[in-house]
Amino acid sequence: MEEITVTATKREQSIQDVPIAVSAFTSEDLERSGIQDLEQLQQVAPSLFINTTNSVSGGGTMRVRGIGTTGNNLGLEAAVGSFLDGVYVPRSGLALGDLVDVERVELLRGPQGTLFWKNTVAGALNIITKVPEFEWDGGFSMSYGSSDTRRFKGAITGPLIDEELAFRFALSGNWADGCSEDIASSDEFADFDRKTARLQFLWTPMDNLNVR
Repeated sequence: MEEITVTATKREQSIQDVPIAVSAFTSEDLERSGIQDLEQLQQVAPSLFINTTNSVSGGGTMRVRGIGTTGNNLGLEAAVGSFLDGVYVPRSGLALGDLVDVERVELLRGPQGTLFWKNTVAGALNIITKVPEFEWDGGFSMSYGSSDTRRFKGAITGPLIDEELAFRFALSGNWADGCSEDIASSDEFADFDRKTARLQFLWTPMDNLNVR
């Protein structure tokens, strides 16, 4: 079997050597399962539960093994910490966006305060995006579904200075009409409009120094 490498302990290790209950999903796993955003991740991670209100960014909460912050109050610290490339996302709802150009997603179950600090008493969601490369590469995809759902995503990477400076640019869009309609006003509800862009640079001025 192919070895699965994770960074659940802040360093690269085989998932079999990590003394943590962790579920790891590579970009290929997410693509095969049709997982487009973090809300859909609970379809393949049974210990993860995500509850959202009408405002996902302001009222989204995550629970691991049934443990999490009670209520959707913005003033409450999330019991499940969210981390994007090692940067703490202070509110769970802010992390509940589209999975754009990700390398893998790691779900760490149980208290993670020793290495991930903050209030990660229930677990941590670690999202790792793809790094810039020194060879030209890229891809693009589009899809259309019910409720006039339209999705597209693409990425391109390559060198700006050979073996010293590289970039990576990712872009995605996700739209859908509402699934319910107010017959009095003709207003639609439960629609969404998401647009995401990410630009990264990788600078390697010397062998033992990488700046991303």
